[in-house]
Amino acid sequence: MATPYKDPKSGIYYVRVVVPADVRHIIGKREFKKSLRTKDSREAKLRAIEPTQDAYSQIQLARAKLSDASYVELTPRDCAVIAQRWYARVRSRIEAGGDTSEFISYDVGKLSDTGLTDESLKVTFMFGLTDTLSIQGSEIERATDEELTVLIDELAHIIDPQLDIEGLIVSHQSNSYLRLIRNFFPYLYAVEKLCKARIENDWAFEPVKQMTLVDKPLQARKSTSSRGKPEVPVKHSMSQVYESHRESKLLSNKGDGSVLKTLDETAKSVRRFVEIVGDKDVTAIVSADLVHFRNTLLKLPKSKQKAIRSLPIDKQVKLAETKGLDTLSPSTVKKDMRLVTLVFNHAVELGIIQDNPMARVQVPSGPKRTEAAEDRGYSLDEINRLFALPIFTDPTATKRYGLASYWIPLLCRYTGARVGELTQLRKEDICKDSKGIYFLNIRRGEDQSVKNDTSLRHVPLHEHLLELGFIDYVKAADGWLFPQIPADKYGKKVPYIGDWWGKVVKAEGIKISQPLHAFRHSFKTLLRTLEVSDSVSNSITGHSSGNVGDEYGTVYLDTKQKAINRIPRLTLKKLWEHAPN
Repeated sequence: MATPYKDPKSGIYYVRVVVPADVRHIIGKREFKKSLRTKDSREAKLRAIEPTQDAYSQIQLARAKLSDASYVELTPRDCAVIAQRWYARVRSRIEAGGDTSEFISYDVGKLSDTGLTDESLKVTFMFGLTDTLSIQGSEIERATDEELTVLIDELAHIIDPQLDIEGLIVSHQSNSYLRLIRNFFPYLYAVEKLCKARIENDWAFEPVKQMTLVDKPLQARKSTSSRGKPEVPVKHSMSQVYESHRESKLLSNKGDGSVLKTLDETAKSVRRFVEIVGDKDVTAIVSADLVHFRNTLLKLPKSKQKAIRSLPIDKQVKLAETKGLDTLSPSTVKKDMRLVTLVFNHAVELGIIQDNPMARVQVPSGPKRTEAAEDRGYSLDEINRLFALPIFTDPTATKRYGLASYWIPLLCRYTGARVGELTQLRKEDICKDSKGIYFLNIRRGEDQSVKNDTSLRHVPLHEHLLELGFIDYVKAADGWLFPQIPADKYGKKVPYIGDWWGKVVKAEGIKISQPLHAFRHSFKTLLRTLEVSDSVSNSITGHSSGNVGDEYGTVYLDTKQKAINRIPRLTLKKLWEHAPN
């Protein structure tokens, strides 16, 4: 089920289902969006079920229309039932709303204008939909099937919506569709007569005397596909299994905000899979489908422009080929395949399939290295240049995110912690043990998450951080340690502080990937240079060595503190005598 979202202004929840690009031209819009008319999250989840299911039903129907595999054959009786149901639906709509413009154009005058004494309204001019048809009146009774084909385009906008309501797909080139035209034709005239009567305020006139077929069941039978094989009903489509996977993950990972981001990324990969392969039943997906998925991804343009992304997949591929556009990298394709794999794993967990078909498909690999990889951390010169900036030396210098802009880079340098672990710290996460050692308590909590269990740890503070006044800053804080940094929709602050620091680094002419994470690489390299053992280093950074022996014993806090305090001091002095406001 699609997750309801809250409008930031009104507080009212909405549900939104994106229409896949390949069926937008059939459905006629880019998304289904509906107000759930509640500000209560629990109520919203319940109310979202029906519109979400309806949206996915329409998407599945549109996909079926995209192929000839789900056409049905209608009996003559079925055609009569469907036509009468259409008339009953239109009649009810006209009498409820009074809008007749779809069927007739008219002018009215008083009967006295015609020389009569009655002052009631009289339709003096009427031009109906039937006047535009190629076949008129009783000509329908003598028309051959070949002559009826001219009415297909003229009446499809009338017949097809009713077929959608019935959940049927009938080929325009079939005999069944021609029979539908013959059955709908007289009801069109009946609707026009009904409209005229209601306009003249005549509510007794009924052009159709008996409505005996409306409630009769259809006997429509599915035809075989173009390949001559009976069509298999879709019970566990890829999109349905994803929704089940999403619900399961949310239930089992309550309070973990990071899982929501992964689920949304998975949703994008699944939508791309469906656009390329189709919303097939997972039991019908074979290795050839997955190879087609992988190879198509490798041909897609990397561009994020909406004008390109909104194109059908085949046109995107052709555009990339003809224009020589950069295509998705092997690492991006590998990530898409990995995320789709999660959905197949859930299908295995549910017992729908026995094994994951993606396991049999080779993932793409990037170009092989030709020489040793460059250091992904900062050099000593770059470190000195960055921490000589006014941000760290001038108490009056502009700081994009307040004192977070000052402390986050320093903490990254002196602790080697992940930036996401630092931005989620609360005041109570800065602790002091019985020996007087201050440390960061990197943990899970409300709106706090870590990469894995190994990441749960205590990291001592470098003595220079204490001298610079970090504890004074902590004492003056209330709740979150760095509230100045905004959070994205997943509650994560990393994108904002990371983007800012990246610009700072770039302005200094330093070219490095992941500018904040690079501190972590520098930290590990420095500890190795200082000949700190990997077991101590890993206990500080939260890395797992994979060595079973490392799981035995404990690295005490004072041991970690001694290692951290060996990191050379930056040439910075305390900027504030008291904790700044």
